[in-house]
Amino acid sequence: MTGKFSNQGDISPAGTIIHTCPLNNITEIVSMRFNNSDANYILTVSKYDSSISANVLLYVKSLTLGDTITDNMLYILNPGDYIYVECSVANTTYIITGEDMPNVNMIR
Repeated sequence: MTGKFSNQGDISPAGTIIHTCPLNNITEIVSMRFNNSDANYILTVSKYDSSISANVLLYVKSLTLGDTITDNMLYILNPGDYIYVECSVANTTYIITGEDMPNVNMIR
């Protein structure tokens, strides 16, 4: 499926995949936002790179309760890639926006 998307939910302390690039597509992640209003928290954001079958660490942030982090960096996901987030405490929320679009390299 292609098109713009906006997903939201909770991050599990065990880790959560917040978006996966569909097969035969590429994905542009344009914004990610995280918040926990209950406790101090450590946020770890990674990109799973299917070409090397490994998570690539994007960043780790130590945040104070109520802090909201907004990441407007552009991330490109290839088929099978995904954004994976871990958080040290429960009740951390996320919003991710972007666009899934046809991968012309896969169509040829």
